[in-house]
Amino acid sequence: MGLWTGLKDKLEKGLETTSQRSKKVLDISRISLLLRSTKENEEDLYRRLGREIYRYWERKQQLELTDLTRATLNQIREVREKIAEMEETLEQLKKEEKERSSEWKEEAEQIPASTDEESKAVQEASEEEKGKEPMLGSRSRRSNRSLEKADEQPKTPSNGWVEGEAIFICPHCGDRVEEDTVFCPHCHKHVYHD
Repeated sequence: MGLWTGLKDKLEKGLETTSQRSKKVLDISRISLLLRSTKENEEDLYRRLGREIYRYWERKQQLELTDLTRATLNQIREVREKIAEMEETLEQLKKEEKERSSEWKEEAEQIPASTDEESKAVQEASEEEKGKEPMLGSRSRRSNRSLEKADEQPKTPSNGWVEGEAIFICPHCGDRVEEDTVFCPHCHKHVYHD
């Protein structure tokens, strides 16, 4: 039972680590998306500022800062500060993630590899659970290859279709037709035209 307890503990630790890591990756993705949206907002503000300045210049033939252009400039400054803050947060999260992944890698390297006896015991137990006879390693390579080839052969469903086969369907009635069919034998409409 010590083997199962050890495996269970390793699995739980791995799941916990993966969960924490996926949360960090999710946070990084969320902030990256928010950062992209904020940068697009900044570009919109630049375009709006340009239009405001041009319209004022077109009317007065001189450049002056109006209340509207000052407000737009202030909005741009606020957005720039927000972008800088978000970029800093994103870099910090990426740095933390990189440090954690290197720690996890070191921990994984410290975990001793399972012995042949343990791996055989685990393999036998899993096969017994599946209701199969445990493999004792006495099969020849030739019989193993033939089993692998048998597994690779496509299985045909009960309706006679082969996996990956193209199926042609009449767009009018929805019945299956042959590839070269011009008129549907079911609804008698032209398959490729209305």
